[in-house]
Amino acid sequence: EHLSHHSRAEDAIRELNLEMSLYFSGQIPQVSERTSEVVWTRNYGQVVNERNCYELQRTLAALPGNVSRIVVGHTIQPSHITSACNGAAWRIDIGMSRGTYGTRPQVLEILPGGRVKVIKSGTAGRMGLGRLKQVATAVIAQLQLVKNWFTRPAPTYEL
Repeated sequence: EHLSHHSRAEDAIRELNLEMSLYFSGQIPQVSERTSEVVWTRNYGQVVNERNCYELQRTLAALPGNVSRIVVGHTIQPSHITSACNGAAWRIDIGMSRGTYGTRPQVLEILPGGRVKVIKSGTAGRMGLGRLKQVATAVIAQLQLVKNWFTRPAPTYEL
């Protein structure tokens, strides 16, 4: 909702990224309520209504490029990866911890052309070893990018 109500989505994203960067690098003690709202929203969790989907479509349209979906965690699904808003929101937190549902691992694969595939543990044999290695390599590369982003030195700015 924050992005769809901002005059320039690029500016809103830049502000959010800067604030999170400052927070994770220890330069500020906490994030603003606005940023916290974006990071911790539960609008795409268990119960999704038309208003949530409308705001999501507005937000996706406001983003630069051709963004057609978001992938969210921290909205535990009881048995498997699910989607909402006609595939515009994918919920990938499946509660693998024994403290929640103890669900077996699953992966959301986004393929060229925008096609989405849910890979559940136990299906690796049907997938073939070559394809499984490709998926594992891609996941490791993405995790490395995330690690690099979070461990890079944060620029020093004043808010």
